[in-house]
Amino acid sequence: MILQPNQDRQWQRIVDAGLCPEIKDFATYEAKTLIQLQRAFDASMADPQLAPTPARVAAIHKIIFDGVHPWAGTFRQLGQTVRFDQGVLGTDAHRVTPDLQRIQEETALALAQARSPQEQAVAIACYHARYRRVHPFLDGNTRTSAVLLQSQIKAIFQIDQLVPQRPDDYKQKLAQAYRGEIAPLTNHILTVVGQPHIAPTHIKLPAPMFDQDLETEIVKHREEILARQRGQDPRLK
Repeated sequence: MILQPNQDRQWQRIVDAGLCPEIKDFATYEAKTLIQLQRAFDASMADPQLAPTPARVAAIHKIIFDGVHPWAGTFRQLGQTVRFDQGVLGTDAHRVTPDLQRIQEETALALAQARSPQEQAVAIACYHARYRRVHPFLDGNTRTSAVLLQSQIKAIFQIDQLVPQRPDDYKQKLAQAYRGEIAPLTNHILTVVGQPHIAPTHIKLPAPMFDQDLETEIVKHREEILARQRGQDPRLK
């Protein structure tokens, strides 16, 4: 299988995340995760949750990536960073669980207060926007999010047969949502449930609980020190 440049970069990122010995190429990775993705959909639809807990998020990831990543179902550990959408840095690793817990609780409250399908859809879209900003795993965040989304739609709107979403289109809507453009993802949900759309809307999402003076800054300072030692720091030239 010949990989395109973007697939080659994606495969290298997947390899760097750590793979089980039997996953030797991108085709094997894709084939196994596709089969297990369907199992995750089936499991989540059998027991849908309105606002997924951190434990539920980890359990879904475990189903999709069991036998693919040795750490399947485990959130990023201290010192592990992840970038997405052209360089956006995910939440510091030690903040993943409390951030997901905070998002779950606030989503549950928003859904309890919702008075229309549109408000319910906005609450779900905000959950996924904030989840994407956290990016709890080294790999597989979007696939996990897609399973959680379908489960939430069933739990709230009692719909079993959902419209498949193209991965690239779904990623684009997620990227728009965490930047505050919540309408595209909200309207995808409303299309699935047969409800009127909302108008283009920009909202300010609660910020993730970054500790800029801790892990992220430690990594930055370490890189600066290494650069000085190698004579690459422009301030030394």
